[in-house]
Amino acid sequence: MKTLLKRTAKRILRSVAPGATPALIAQRVRETPRKLTKRVRSGTLNAVTRLKGAPDGLPLPPARLMFLVQGTTNVREFLTDGRSTAVAVLDVLKSTGVEIDSTASILDFGCGCGRVIRHVHEMTGAQCYGTDYNPQLIEWCQRKLPFAQFSVNGVSPPLAYKTEQFDVVYALSVFTHFPENLQSAWITELARLLKPGGHLLMTTHGESFLRYMSDEERQMFRSGRLVVREQGAVGSNPFFAAHPPEYMKTLAPPDLSIVRFVPETRRRAEPPSRLCWQDGYVLVKRAMAAL
Repeated sequence: MKTLLKRTAKRILRSVAPGATPALIAQRVRETPRKLTKRVRSGTLNAVTRLKGAPDGLPLPPARLMFLVQGTTNVREFLTDGRSTAVAVLDVLKSTGVEIDSTASILDFGCGCGRVIRHVHEMTGAQCYGTDYNPQLIEWCQRKLPFAQFSVNGVSPPLAYKTEQFDVVYALSVFTHFPENLQSAWITELARLLKPGGHLLMTTHGESFLRYMSDEERQMFRSGRLVVREQGAVGSNPFFAAHPPEYMKTLAPPDLSIVRFVPETRRRAEPPSRLCWQDGYVLVKRAMAAL
């Protein structure tokens, strides 16, 4: 079998890279069986995990939808990362004094195909709502996840919800894909949806992403300005925005106050925050009389 693989690899390499040296071909041939074995093992494990189904008994989204929300088709990663993120969301809120039970109403803004909201509902029994700008993701959620109400939103506000409808809104890696003019528009819209005393949890690209920025972008970030890299469509994963803490203080509308900051700690060799590997902010909505 290995001999056949090596011969096949040689033929492929010679056809796609006719100028390759014998040493390079030999190196690639030695690597081929290991890489192929790893891919086969990974694919088999993924297939077995999908056949076994999710522990919560809910359907699993197809691979193409998983890829849209997490960049891979790994089923185990979809389940374990989704659950750990849900745990982190609830832990951060609890440490801020927010206890969520079956009487609470929660909105997942940018819910994707339910990677996090399925676990939030399982852990809390809360009344759950999800919204996303991708109609493919929402269509799947509406058919397969009956515990929540899902709707499609536009790239710009408003959302189709009542004023002061929710106790908690969370937006995980959503503001990280907006240009500056939509930052203020969307946080103001989410504030509208919160009940007085309600909480918004949002994540952003912070200092741990400095190493991925250009010198000019790092200078902007360190001076407290929003960094925007306009690649791809607004709202898509390639569209990048990074939020310095100083910028976040100016972004919040008058009726929202930052009550907790959870920095991503990878750069300090500490355990990560688990909030999508990003900085987390918890904001509370004050009653108008208190303004």
